[in-house]
Amino acid sequence: MARWRGGSTRWVLPVALTAFLAIAWLARSFELDTGELLDFLVTSAAVVLGLAVLAALAATVIRLLRRLREDR
Repeated sequence: MARWRGGSTRWVLPVALTAFLAIAWLARSFELDTGELLDFLVTSAAVVLGLAVLAALAATVIRLLRRLREDR
């Protein structure tokens, strides 16, 4: 499992660049406001990040509860 550590971090920059280019393309193709699309992207990223934090918190709580249960 250790060999997979950090594998997803190398994809962050290409994915972010692709998302930005997609937004620029959408804005030009459909004559949309680029600022509004970027605001939507930031809001969407915040929601996804929030859900990821909640999932990590839930996993931590479950792990702690299992440890407490095993100690008894």
